[in-house]
Amino acid sequence: MAKLKKLKLKDINRNSAIEKKYTINKIKRQELKYTIFLVVFFMLTFCFIGYKLLFINQDDLVLNANNNSIKSLGFSSSTVLLTKEDFFDDKDFLKSKNYLLQIDNYNRNDIEFQVLFREDYDAIKKCGCINSNNIIKYSIDNKTTNFLDNNKVIFRGKIKSNSSNEILVRVWFSKENKINDELHFHGEFELEQIKG
Repeated sequence: MAKLKKLKLKDINRNSAIEKKYTINKIKRQELKYTIFLVVFFMLTFCFIGYKLLFINQDDLVLNANNNSIKSLGFSSSTVLLTKEDFFDDKDFLKSKNYLLQIDNYNRNDIEFQVLFREDYDAIKKCGCINSNNIIKYSIDNKTTNFLDNNKVIFRGKIKSNSSNEILVRVWFSKENKINDELHFHGEFELEQIKG
């Protein structure tokens, strides 16, 4: 039987090269894990903070500072020109010109709006005429008829987010109040947001 050798202090190599390499590699792996974790954490944190700080509220972009006109909504409207062919009785107003107003809401929120009818001052200036709007009548969606005043709200409504709304407006000269055959009128529709 072989005799066991007694272990002495000099036989123990406390810091061998293999152990040093293993310890260094272990520390490097842990540092790499923590570095990747911290980089991802701070990237996500800065993205979240940046989004919250730099987020642009689309409702604020909708309003023009000078007036409440809605600029970012789609609004298809044509100008109105009434001539001597546009005199009708109230019972025959379905023969009058119709104007289809389409309102498109591209925002994420529902918006309350109103449609105004006003004189088209640019067209009046080019034409050199004088408008007379005290004998003009209108109808919304072929329902009741009303007299039209300048800057009058003719329709109020609410449009849901990412949807469109169509409004049929008929405009004509009232035959009962006919002044002369040479009368004509230039007008236009305007869309405004109702602040609430």
